[in-house]
Amino acid sequence: MKQALTPAHFLANILDPMARGGKLSQEEVDSALEFRDKCYPKCMATIINYRAQSGPFKLYMFTSKLNVLGAVASSAGTERVFSTFGIVHSKLKSRLGAEKAGKLVFIYKVLNTEH
Repeated sequence: MKQALTPAHFLANILDPMARGGKLSQEEVDSALEFRDKCYPKCMATIINYRAQSGPFKLYMFTSKLNVLGAVASSAGTERVFSTFGIVHSKLKSRLGAEKAGKLVFIYKVLNTEH
């Protein structure tokens, strides 16, 4: 199995919101970061912020039971949220920031849920 795993696999494990590289050895982490530096040098700051749980990444993305980064894109609920986001953040409303658009989608979904 060790022969099948590459630095790209280790980097994917580091970026996985559930694993976050927790079970990787320091040697595997180092090889993943060297791979990142070689193949994706422009992503260095973003990956550092992700690992530090800072920058554009909010703490709830890592601790919430509903993990935003781990959402399954093929589920019907997620598809409905993306559809609603398309309605809220259309070409006519493109100046609306992502954070404000997300809040509007949340309010829209809360007010339009059937009990």
